[in-house]
Amino acid sequence: MTLRIDLGEKLDTAAVPALQAQLRQATGQPVQLEGGNLRLLGGLAAQMLLAAACRWERDGHRFEIHPSEALCDDLRRFGLDAVLLTQEPPK
Repeated sequence: MTLRIDLGEKLDTAAVPALQAQLRQATGQPVQLEGGNLRLLGGLAAQMLLAAACRWERDGHRFEIHPSEALCDDLRRFGLDAVLLTQEPPK
């Protein structure tokens, strides 16, 4: 069963510990991150998403992000869109 995690509206340094705890609890199962409402992605949060995606891939589990347009833009700015995004935001 896929665990869904809501990323909220702002994923900055202050939000990283809570998301990190959720991801730690989800280790070993498929994860779907709901980023449809996200308006801001900070650098530390982007690094954490990349590290988590790499771990999930290494462990053979699905790691999926459902992005907002703003999240796509921020990931593109960090150069991580091709690595982390498997789908486009809804229009």
